[in-house]
Amino acid sequence: MKFSRLFASNIFRYLGFIWHSSPKWSIASVLLVVFQGALPLVTLYLIKLAVDSVVRFNGYETILGFNSVTFFIVLLELATLLEAVSSSTDRIVSLIQGNY
Repeated sequence: MKFSRLFASNIFRYLGFIWHSSPKWSIASVLLVVFQGALPLVTLYLIKLAVDSVVRFNGYETILGFNSVTFFIVLLELATLLEAVSSSTDRIVSLIQGNY
């Protein structure tokens, strides 16, 4: 219990220190964390849509079904690419923020 109170009392002081050292990079870091937190939800939703399109066009209108599934697979690849880019950007921001 004592440790949690000590941690809670010091966390705001640490966050204030980080904020005063580089506010722009702190904002960038927070925005990247929020963006990286939302990307897995987007990926899960795109997987759901891809599976739904496979089930919907199972055996009927194969060209239309193939196009629909391909569209969602391309969107999934874009989401994966965004995850990789945001992860690399987060590392760069953390490195720059550490140098200020």
